[in-house]
Amino acid sequence: MKTIFISSFHGLISRVLASGLIDQLIENNIRIVLFVPSQKIDYFKENFKHNNIIIEPVNFIPSRIDRFLTSMAFVLTPSRAMEIKWRCDIKNSTGLLLNRLIKPLPFVRNFLGIVIRFMSQFSTLRKQFSFYFKKYEPELVFSTDIQNPFDVTLLHAGRRYGSKSIGMIRSWDNPTCKGIMRFFPDQLLVANNILLKEVIHFNRYPKNKIRIVGVPHYDIYVKEPRISREEFLKQHGLNNQKKIIFFAPAGDRYIDTDWQMIQLFDQWIKDSVFEYPVQLFVRLPPGDTVQLRDYEPSANIVIYQSGVASSDQEMKHREMSITDVRSLADQLYHADVVISGPSTILVDAAALNRPTILYAINGYELHRPLCRSLERYLEYEHLQNIIATGGIRVSKDSKTLVQYINLYLKNTTIDRSYQKRIVEEQCANMIGFSIQKTIQAIMQLLRI
Repeated sequence: MKTIFISSFHGLISRVLASGLIDQLIENNIRIVLFVPSQKIDYFKENFKHNNIIIEPVNFIPSRIDRFLTSMAFVLTPSRAMEIKWRCDIKNSTGLLLNRLIKPLPFVRNFLGIVIRFMSQFSTLRKQFSFYFKKYEPELVFSTDIQNPFDVTLLHAGRRYGSKSIGMIRSWDNPTCKGIMRFFPDQLLVANNILLKEVIHFNRYPKNKIRIVGVPHYDIYVKEPRISREEFLKQHGLNNQKKIIFFAPAGDRYIDTDWQMIQLFDQWIKDSVFEYPVQLFVRLPPGDTVQLRDYEPSANIVIYQSGVASSDQEMKHREMSITDVRSLADQLYHADVVISGPSTILVDAAALNRPTILYAINGYELHRPLCRSLERYLEYEHLQNIIATGGIRVSKDSKTLVQYINLYLKNTTIDRSYQKRIVEEQCANMIGFSIQKTIQAIMQLLRI
């Protein structure tokens, strides 16, 4: 029996593992050692029970040099998104200056990237992983989030002990927003051709080592039936005489006016600005807060908290489970219109053929500086890509938002052909086959 190490340090990874990936690895007689944050150990023990699964909790604290290398990885990413992050989110003028100076110098970027990857192998955390390599002697390390600092350390430790490596780009914004890769695995898995091109452009990673596998947890969208509308309405206390507007707030990490948006929707419903009777289903993000202040939603609004809490009850440590994936699919499937901030909900909705609006509205506040506005995210490369398909509508003001909602309430299929482009570009037309493609890549590297 061969052993592989798998990382799950980010709250959006376990849904991928539970969507069939772990089960199929076990069917191939693989022993799995799963590395997880220590505060989530109970969640993983409950959801990944099997004799072939060993769960190891990790509670390492990055050193100053580890944090420095992570920051340098950000500096060396010459994307528009990273420039905005330095200016608006990280708020570090030195990092912004270095990012701008290095941007037009590809030779310098590439050389410093090599230096960063070389220095990363000496991370102080690597020694703490050494114990596990001696104990389990894995043939392969599977990094599910190649740019995560813990994954980087695990991968470097694996190389020292002779383990093969396979990495995965976790999400659509990672090459442009999460820094250059600090480790080059033997093989890299990406969801689509856009990510393939970005990985090559920003990292000079060899094209012949990249495999396009689609989005693994989307397989559920086509392989499993959705619950009936009657059951869905009953489950959430919704009115069967009203259409459903699904609203996914961006979250307080992005903007502090989402509570105003919910209040606006409530007032619009009361004022009958929509051409059909509607109700608002608000799905709060799994790993972020949306402070409602003193506002009390009316009966027109249902608020749903996604995600599973960790032992420390920190919102940022919440886990999106496979149950959350199924619930999200049901919620989108039965929605008449989907409204989302800068989130992969935009892709989820397209995969389920729901008309979608990307909102960039700051509640009641009409004139905000770019750095405090949702509009800054419209300049990010991954959002520019999806906007360019024509498969979503973008609203920067309340009047346009109401117009688009009414348009979609009348005809939910008006942009269907453009939505197909989103699925083609973001999912590589592999929905239903993504887990299989991922397993094939792992098995081939193990030579099974």
